[in-house]
Formats: sequence, C-alpha cells, structure tokens
Amino acid sequence: MSGTDYPPRSFRVACAHFSPEELEATRRLLGLLGTHLKQRWVLAEAGEPADVVLLNLDQHTPVEFDRRAALAGCSQRPREHPAGTLHRPLRGYELLALLNKEAPAAQPDKPAVAEAAGRYRLRCWPYEANGWDVVQWRIMAAMRRTYRSAQELAEHSGATPDQVQRCIEAVNRLGALERAVDRQPAAATAARPAGLLRLAVRVGAILGFSR
Repeated sequence: MSGTDYPPRSFRVACAHFSPEELEATRRLLGLLGTHLKQRWVLAEAGEPADVVLLNLDQHTPVEFDRRAALAGCSQRPREHPAGTLHRPLRGYELLALLNKEAPAAQPDKPAVAEAAGRYRLRCWPYEANGWDVVQWRIMAAMRRTYRSAQELAEHSGATPDQVQRCIEAVNRLGALERAVDRQPAAATAARPAGLLRLAVRVGAILGFSR
C-alpha cells in the first residue's frame, strides 16, 4: 500500500446512560451491520469526539455529551417521546437507517476490482468482519498470509467469482486490503531450432571461425 492510500475515516457513536452490557451489545451490533453501513462506524471510547450520540431517555439524570454530534434518543417506550426516538434495546434496522442518514456513502476514488493481473493480501483482520458469513471468512483466510489472485482465492475458498469480488470490495473499503500487480514474466528467448544451429556451425567452420 502506497503512502497516499489511507484507510477510510471511522465515524463514531457515543452512548449516554448505557450500561456496560448495553455498550458491548452496541459494539457487537455495529459489527453485525458490517457492509450494510455506507461508512465505517465504531463505538466511541470515553473522551473521544462522536458523530452521533445515542441518549438513553429512560434515565433522567443530567449527562454531558458532545454538543456538536447528532443526538438520537432511545427508550423502552419510544412512542412516549418525540418522533425519531429509537427502541431500547437498539434494533438493527433503526440504527442502520440512522447511521446511513448521518454519514451517507462517499464516492470512491477508485474501487478495487478483481483484475486478472491483481493479487491481494489481507493487511489485518477487520473487526467488522466478525459479523460476516463463513464464505467471506474463507476468502479472507485464503489471502491472510500471501498474495493471491481472484481466481486463486475462488479455488482456495470454494467461493464464486462474484463472492470473491464482493469480499475484495468490502475489505478494501475497510482499509484492510493490500494489492500487488503481477509483473509479466520476461519473454523467454526463443530457442534456436537444432537444424539452424547445426547449419551455423558448419558455415562457421567453412569460414574458418571454428577452433
């Protein structure tokens, strides 16, 4: 990966008045949403700035949060609160809609395409992949230690070319893909036909070039 190829920016979700169990559940939910999200989202650690704050409206004690972030309430009784309040515990489809609204898909500069001359290796195992299916895991495992072409990845993982392509694109969006272009082997010097070689030796002998 060149010095100008940086992993995409991660957007952060902060949770206010969430229990440790709810925080861990939110972290797992973000991983399960995986490639359905238009941008990469992670759970904000304590003190980190956030892009979205999820506020537990069932707790009424004051709480400090990043006022620059978009605020979304959640409650066990969302109908008792303003429109747009999420369910608590969080529901995947509601969180997905919220995060994709707050961070729409960016236009990629140059999508990774599984070209015949391209070979791919996994830079690191992305956390988001924990929620992916077993076929994608096999594809990533096949390129974990060595560069492989799309065809080789399909052969080693048992996946279809389309599945390999989608996996390559997903891993590339997470900044976890390295790509190398195969160098074309130098053209081998054409072997001289044996008959021409014998003729050249005879001509050389006649002209006095042989020893």
